[in-house]
Amino acid sequence: MTSPVTTTMEGAVGIIELNRPEKFNCLSLEVHELIDKARAAFEANPEVRALLIRSTGKHFCTGADLAEVKGSLKDTEALDHFIGSGMD
Repeated sequence: MTSPVTTTMEGAVGIIELNRPEKFNCLSLEVHELIDKARAAFEANPEVRALLIRSTGKHFCTGADLAEVKGSLKDTEALDHFIGSGMD
């Protein structure tokens, strides 16, 4: 299975790539966490001078994964966690 977020380096540029084209690169909790983890790793690398976020497929990103949000509606703690994960 491929990762929904991949990372690479091109010269001094750290690249985070959204890789869920079948879901129009929507943001699930897992994707939020992977982006944050990748950002932190690039931030800690002194060779990285810039960060680029791009995506695969026709759509850059359609926003939150509404199927995941809908599943969290009955669990307010899970919903708060989902919403808060994109705030940093």
